[in-house]
Amino acid sequence: MKTYILLAFILFQSCSLRDNYIIGIFKVDRANKAERIINGRVDGSLVDIYLNDVKIGFYNMVEFPQTGEFIIKYAFKQRISDMDRLFYQCPSLVALDLSHFDASNVRNMDSTFRESKKLTVVDLTNFDATRVTYMGGLFKECTGLVALDLSTFRTSSTLKDTRNMFESCTSLISIDLRNFNTQGVRTMMYMFFNCQSLTNLDLSSFNTQNVNEMRDMFAGCKSLTELKIRNFVTNKVTRMGNMFRNCMSFKTLDLSHFQIQRSTDMKYMFSGCSSLKLIILPRSAQGMSTWGMLNGCSAQVSYR
Repeated sequence: MKTYILLAFILFQSCSLRDNYIIGIFKVDRANKAERIINGRVDGSLVDIYLNDVKIGFYNMVEFPQTGEFIIKYAFKQRISDMDRLFYQCPSLVALDLSHFDASNVRNMDSTFRESKKLTVVDLTNFDATRVTYMGGLFKECTGLVALDLSTFRTSSTLKDTRNMFESCTSLISIDLRNFNTQGVRTMMYMFFNCQSLTNLDLSSFNTQNVNEMRDMFAGCKSLTELKIRNFVTNKVTRMGNMFRNCMSFKTLDLSHFQIQRSTDMKYMFSGCSSLKLIILPRSAQGMSTWGMLNGCSAQVSYR
């Protein structure tokens, strides 16, 4: 990624920090093939596009004249409110720098980077997402991502929905979410679903006081051995089905701090957790039906 940032810096060093732009790096392996470089609802009235510092006409697709790396600058003429699928399915996109983008008016980030499968680096330093209400599918199936630093990614209590946010990011090893504001979030279902390479996940800063859905939240995280959710508040959560399904590396899960109501759906919650030896649940769950909850899991259940 250092090479990509250096190239972008040299090419656009005249741009000030106040400029409203995004830099994308495309690695093209086939000349004269039309490639999608932008998606969503953005058109030429909102953005000027430069290919290697030369302005081009607005097209969702560009025919690259040769193989190799190309730098595309998206110079926005105004603050946009919708990033819905902005870089959805851009097949040759390998890096994005949004550190100079004015996102202060953005409300919707539905599937912004979804299925750009070669994307390996996303720079969201000090990204202002404080007005965003929806982040469903934001990085879904970004299978090239190995690490994500969202420590300065600014969200607020306006955010309501993070469903499928990192779903099937199968190469992702680390995510830094230490300052991620989830105070207003209502649903986290499928949020980390099928993140097969994650070994540890620190969500100790998450505020889940308004969350009502956590089903399949960590399902398929088969390498996960350490999960920090000690501060989770679950008194409003009614759906926990499949929450840890096929988390095959856990030895112990201490959920004694969970608030579990009689109406809580816990079907297949620990199904397929083949290495799990001990599950600690709160006393409030004692006597509740465990039908299907331990399917394919031989763990002992205790109550504290």
